[in-house]
Amino acid sequence: MLSPLGLRTTLIACVIACMTQLSWAESWESSSIKMPFLDGRKEGWFWYEDPPRRAPLRPSALPELSWDVTKVRDWLRHVPVAELDLDHVPSRILKLLIEEKRLVSLDDPTVDTVREYFLVQKAAFARAQRFTNMWQLALYTEPELDYHTAHPVSALGHTLTAQAERRAEDQLLNDVNQQAGLYFFFTSTCSYCQAQAKALKLFADTYGWKVFAVTQDGFGLPEYPHPKLDNGMGENVGVRQVPTILLAIPSEHFLVPIGAGLMPVEDLRTRVLTVLKNRKDLLAGSSPS
Repeated sequence: MLSPLGLRTTLIACVIACMTQLSWAESWESSSIKMPFLDGRKEGWFWYEDPPRRAPLRPSALPELSWDVTKVRDWLRHVPVAELDLDHVPSRILKLLIEEKRLVSLDDPTVDTVREYFLVQKAAFARAQRFTNMWQLALYTEPELDYHTAHPVSALGHTLTAQAERRAEDQLLNDVNQQAGLYFFFTSTCSYCQAQAKALKLFADTYGWKVFAVTQDGFGLPEYPHPKLDNGMGENVGVRQVPTILLAIPSEHFLVPIGAGLMPVEDLRTRVLTVLKNRKDLLAGSSPS
């Protein structure tokens, strides 16, 4: 007597046979001309004959279920993998098939159910490998598709790219040094301000930038011995602590802080570049609505 799973499998096999267009009329005609069983030759599985193999089910023979997901999943859950041409099953069907065969193998972990799940997974891996191979081939033969063509990741390529970017950034800093400047708010007794003054002087000398030093206690620093006294400007622009540095471009009515606290030269350079490159967004954000 068949188990419930065996009975369901048998029913599904019958449905598949119908879908592969083995008509009832042809079956009746072929059976009607056979010799009576007792007069025939010895045949059957017990006489060392393999069971008949059905042709692989092509995607065109998949059930027309109008993509009712419940029906599709139920059909995939019970259809024998041997009935499917896994190399040509559409990817969305294959994805659902993997999920359903996995659930079947978890609900009823037998050699057969695990084998079904394994075969489907194996087919999916093979398809993914073919896609990967074609992806790689496309990048090799169509260089414009390859991100690494313009952004090399090798050590040498990365070094050359970094050098080119550095030269472009240095050029930008040199190009705007006549229009832009830095306001430096400090007090003479602040140790961070004293260290910041040295870093700021090095940056300004390297790129030819003007620095407008503003003291809040009336005294200067060795690098900026003749600062301007803060007459309320610091409060107006939001200076709350020292050292604070602001970037100004008078022709564009642009004045924004680039940081407070001690900033090394490289950090200062990065902040200046970031604000310069994005100043249009900053201006748009500060404009009245």
